[in-house]
Amino acid sequence: MFALVVLGACQSLVQPKDDDACDLRALTVRVHYDAADPSLTEDFDAMSGGVDAETGEATFSFPRDAERYNAETLSRCTLEAVIPSTASLVVYDADGAVREGGLGGVWNLANGSVVFDVVAANGARKHYDFLFRMRR
Repeated sequence: MFALVVLGACQSLVQPKDDDACDLRALTVRVHYDAADPSLTEDFDAMSGGVDAETGEATFSFPRDAERYNAETLSRCTLEAVIPSTASLVVYDADGAVREGGLGGVWNLANGSVVFDVVAANGARKHYDFLFRMRR
């Protein structure tokens, strides 16, 4: 009876399949435009300008508002990406080295780039290169 209870209690762990989902579903930029009050923010959909399906390149231009979107305020941005649950993100710095912390932390997006790969569970990769422009 004991063996039956022990064997009946064992369940096999269901592992997700190694799929090839490596698409970027959303990339949100949050501009913290007031240094004195970091809660004053505005969010932007960085993919709104379109992403080239072949190269993964995209350009996003901030609105023309010198008071809210200038070199100082755009140096205080944060990023949030939405990717498949089975994928991971590898972010690169300006020298092409892997950036520790991924998209976390503060980014300077005043005429800067963000480069990363979305890596599927099976190892497939999709490369993305976002250029951010400040309008003058």
